[in-house]
Amino acid sequence: MLEGNLHSNTLSGIFFENYVADELSAHEFKLFFWKGKTSSELEFLIPHNGETIPIDAKKNKGSLSSLGKYREYNSCRTAVKISRNHYGYNEENQLLTVPYYDVSFWLDEMTETEIQPGM
Repeated sequence: MLEGNLHSNTLSGIFFENYVADELSAHEFKLFFWKGKTSSELEFLIPHNGETIPIDAKKNKGSLSSLGKYREYNSCRTAVKISRNHYGYNEENQLLTVPYYDVSFWLDEMTETEIQPGM
């Protein structure tokens, strides 16, 4: 029942984005976003080991055109898509897909591998 409602509800993407924002905050990441000159946007940018990692939260597969626009003007080795898809890494696009159910664990790993000041 819930699954069908998520597909038909145009606001359901906001709930997924809010979930990711809550998890990032709980892991003490500051929340930053990127908005391009047109309608392009990335929901989150997080600092990690001296780099900025763009994160796009999608309720479905969705288009990643905003990531392409971001990369036109900003360098990043890896981008992250958080969605209901399975784990995966697309080497050609340097895109890590993290499923929603694993966001907290992935962020645990990110904070554990953070370079500490003075090290």
